[in-house]
This record gives sequence, C-alpha cells and structure tokens, in this order.
Amino acid sequence: MRITEKLITKAVLDLLQERPYSKITVTDIVARCEINRNTFYYHYADIPDLIQHLLQQGMRELYRVDRDFKRPLTFVLYIVLVADQYKSILRNLYHSEMQACLEKEITILCTRFSVRRVHRMMKQSALRREDAKLLVRYWSSVVKGLFFDWLKHDMDYDLPKIVRRVCLLTSSRRNWTAL
Repeated sequence: MRITEKLITKAVLDLLQERPYSKITVTDIVARCEINRNTFYYHYADIPDLIQHLLQQGMRELYRVDRDFKRPLTFVLYIVLVADQYKSILRNLYHSEMQACLEKEITILCTRFSVRRVHRMMKQSALRREDAKLLVRYWSSVVKGLFFDWLKHDMDYDLPKIVRRVCLLTSSRRNWTAL
C-alpha cells in the first residue's frame, strides 16, 4: 500500500473511532491527512469505495493467517478477538449504509475459513464430499451467526468470553463434571 493510501486509511479509521459513518466527509478525511480532495479522488471514487476497500483488505489479512488451528472454534476466537479491538469501527459501519458491505465481507471470510478447514479435514480423513459441503455450510453459518448477532446487539456482550467458554465446554479432553 502506498503512503497516501495508508494516510487516508488511517484517517478514516480514526474518524470511525470518533463518530458515526454518516458524519464523516471527504473534507474531514483530507483535512486529517493534509492532502487535497483531488488526491483522495485519485485513490478512491468516494467514501463507500474507501470503506469497501478497507473491509476487503482487512478480511484478506484475517484470512491470510495461515495457522493450523486445531479446532474451528480456535479460529473463531482469533477473529472475534481481532474484531473486539475494532468494536467502535464495526459498530459504526454496521449502523450505516455500509452494513450490507460489512455483512458481505464477513460472509466471505466465514465461508473461506470453513472451506479451508474442511479441506484440511479431508486430507486427514476419508470425509465424503457431501459431508464436506455440510460441514462448510455448518461452520460458515455458526461463525456468521455469532458475528451478526453480536453486531445486531451493538456488541454489548463479551463475545470473546463466550467463545472461550464454548471452546472449553466442547473440548474433548475436558471433564464436564469439573465445570
């Protein structure tokens, strides 16, 4: 990413921490970056284009984390912890005209994660193709459901804590009576 794009990206992220999406203007962004409007429009068509670019980039970075998470919920916990750091930004985007774009990128991330996870499972065991499709749909729906519910409720509950607890409850090495 070029320097000017980094400046613009940082400016809009800072502004999204401070105020709702609907209250952010190109004037605010260029003033924060100390660039002129033409420079902004050279890189992005408008603010929705910038936000879409940011979301796609962020989701690609999350997906690139190529750790071999032993359990699907471990990956879920990882992305929830990352999202938790950007709560105000995600909340502002969810409650704006960018909601559909945010939901689309979350859906793509969840599906890609599920496909990757199931492909790894297929290499380790004789998983039938129809079962693989079922697992992709299941895990994608679970992760999307968690995120969308959290966003719908203004991220006002501790999702990382809930996912950690579910990880503990579903661990095969855990003694349920000790809980």
